[in-house]
Amino acid sequence: MLPDGFIDLVFHYGQKPRLVIDGKEIIKPSNFLGGHLVSSALLHFSGELKMFGIKFYPWATASLYKMPAYELNNLRIPVSEIVGSWVNDYQNLMMEELNKGNYLWVIRQLEKPLQGKLIAPSNHQKLIKNCFEKIYASQGKVSVEEAGVQIGCSSRYIQKLFEQYKGKPFQYYCRLRRLHYALQFSKRSDKTKLTEVAYEAGYYDQSHFIKDFIGFAGLTPTAFFAQENSYINQLSGATPLQA
Repeated sequence: MLPDGFIDLVFHYGQKPRLVIDGKEIIKPSNFLGGHLVSSALLHFSGELKMFGIKFYPWATASLYKMPAYELNNLRIPVSEIVGSWVNDYQNLMMEELNKGNYLWVIRQLEKPLQGKLIAPSNHQKLIKNCFEKIYASQGKVSVEEAGVQIGCSSRYIQKLFEQYKGKPFQYYCRLRRLHYALQFSKRSDKTKLTEVAYEAGYYDQSHFIKDFIGFAGLTPTAFFAQENSYINQLSGATPLQA
């Protein structure tokens, strides 16, 4: 698993996998809110892995709780602490419905309590949302100065907001978005050379792409795709990246 900037609400209704981050196993409940990963993670499982989840935009979680998002980095906390203790009473029933494939029923059970938890976004949070929209619209190819001009505030103020509320600088999320765009591009395109993928994703050259990839994944792109191909890409038919 690679960092992606999102925060997830996850329900395991099959085997609960072991999660290892930076070589340390993270003890997590079966149902949890997963904070933003700041380093790559490994899932270890041997049985059937079945998960149901809700993925929140990077700016959306501020509407669910008042603490800065970075306080949950790499953490997994019980769902009940976010949506309320009622979920503990419904857990077995929800697991039964998920195993039946009745996902819409589960979504309806979660919608109302989640909506009831929503907090009106502050002006700061609206600015952060605008910044993320610029990042995603440009596939991470926007500078903090350009974003400041587009939304009408200084780059210094943007940096301050990101450090305070996200725990990472603006450029970190640009790099993260470029990396994921590169991964998406490599899987949907017949261009499998690292240099071609790097240029398409906005990197100056292949070496910058590899450096960023190692920083987020802990592996070179070639090593990462070799591992992924061994158990995922053989099924999907994707072509591995070539150095």
